[in-house]
This record gives sequence, C-alpha cells and structure tokens, in this order.
Amino acid sequence: MTGLHPRLSFVLKLLVCLLLLGFVWQVAGGPEILIALGGADPVWLAAGFGLILPQTVLSAVRWRLVAARLGVTIGTKAAISEYYIAIFLNQVLPGGVAGDITRVTRHGSALRKSALAHEGTGGRGYGVAAKAVVYERTVGQIAMVALSIPGLALWRAEAAWIAGGILAVLLALAILAPVKGWIGRQIGDFRKAVLKQDVIVRQAMLSGLIAGSYVLVFWCCVRALGISFSAGTALTVLPPALLAMAIPITPAGWGLREAAAVGMWIAAGMQAGDAAAASILYGLVNLAGALPGAAFLAVGPRTGNT
Repeated sequence: MTGLHPRLSFVLKLLVCLLLLGFVWQVAGGPEILIALGGADPVWLAAGFGLILPQTVLSAVRWRLVAARLGVTIGTKAAISEYYIAIFLNQVLPGGVAGDITRVTRHGSALRKSALAHEGTGGRGYGVAAKAVVYERTVGQIAMVALSIPGLALWRAEAAWIAGGILAVLLALAILAPVKGWIGRQIGDFRKAVLKQDVIVRQAMLSGLIAGSYVLVFWCCVRALGISFSAGTALTVLPPALLAMAIPITPAGWGLREAAAVGMWIAAGMQAGDAAAASILYGLVNLAGALPGAAFLAVGPRTGNT
C-alpha cells in the first residue's frame, strides 16, 4: 500500500484489519472469545507483561551493536528509551513501522547535530541511522523466520522448504557474494554489522533470545487462558503467527496475527477460539508493555551517548 495518500493508506489498512478480525470472529466464535478473555489468569498476564522489559532491553542492545559496527554510538539509556518509543508508536500508529521511522529520524537528527558520527558520516547521519534500524530489524526477522520453519512445515512442508531455502540463499549471498555498486555496499555494511566473524555469535545470541521472548510472551497469554500444550507444540504454532505481524498491511499486525494463529491451530488439530483469544490477549499485553514509550516520548529526545 505504498505510494498512496497516508489517510487512504490508513483507511485501507484499517479495513483489512477489520475484515480479518471479522473473519476470525465468525470462524472462532466471537462470544466465546470474549468469555475466555474475561477469565484470563492475571498471574500469567503479569508474567507476559514482565517479559516485555528484557525483550526491549535486548532489542536496544542489538540496535546499539549494529550502530556501533557502522561507526556510530548510541548510549545504553538512550537506546532503551528510543526503542520503547518505537514500539509504542508501532502499536498505536498505522502500518507497524512508524516507530522505526521515528527512531531513524530522531537518531539521524542527533547524528547531524553532534559529534557522534565518525569521520565522513556527519553529513549523512540519516543514512547511517536508517541502516542501523533496517539492519537491526532485518536480523530480527531472520531469527523469527528461522524459528517459524517448523510451524510452516505443519501448514505446508513446501512452505518450510521455501522459507528455509530463501533464508539460506540470502545469508549465503550476504556472507559470500562479491556484489558491486549500491547493492554491494549495502551487503558489505550488513555483513560488517551482523555477519562478520567477530560479531555473528553475539548477533545470533541476541536475536535468538529476542525471538524466543516473543514466543514466551505469547505462551504466557496461552497459559493465562488455561490452555496447555507442549513446548514443541508452542514452537510449532506460535512463531508463524508472530511472523505474520511483520507484513505491514494492518495496524500493529492486528487481524493478520489472529488469522495466522487460527490457521496454525486448526492445522494442528486445536481449537480456533483458543487461538483467537490467545492472539488477541497477546496484542493487548504488548500494547500495555509498550506504554512506557509514551512517557519517554513526553520527556523529549534522548539519543546521546549516555
């Protein structure tokens, strides 16, 4: 939906979201979803909510690491506050990427106005800031795709093979391919920030922990509803629903996540109503977990080296 007037784009995304949620409501039995949500266990909800903090801190650390590899510094406190602002805006503004765009503009502005950029980058601070955010989000999506492959195999084995094959080819190109020109420079910078021997282990550990934390929050929401299944089942049915949220055609992934969850749970022989209720609860917990970003946004910019 790029290239459209912002208001029209928002209306279309909202329409897609409502259509998907309406479909889920019909398939999963809407009144039963409300009953299930009303009986959610507050202890498990608190556990899921509590995981948002370490998840955000780890994400901020990953962003700092990518930026540092590109030659710019983001302070720890600044990275955490800016990341909270980003996830808050991603939750409340259409498209699911507004927070990341804000993170680019705020960090880019700080780079332009300060001595944080290394020699030669001061005049293109926004470009460096954009690379740091794009690369950081990209490595996160790579981790989630990898975690989703077993679930895709449940849906269709071909989908798992295709996802795994595309992922392997892209990583091989990023690691090995000697590409020239603008694309080559981006691959080279991504390689330096993520895939070089001296950083790849840290990136893999951070991204694995972050992707796993998303699944754990979802699992806490499942347990809050009194639904019980094995860890293997959780790793099969939950990651693909989270991966669906990355498609920026609905606000904060609403509707897409619920539809994907229902599809995965039905494929696993489980109840559609449970899937819908757990997915909606996950969205609400994430919205609540992102609220500190509103406070950080009210305080003002903080993208320095502290």
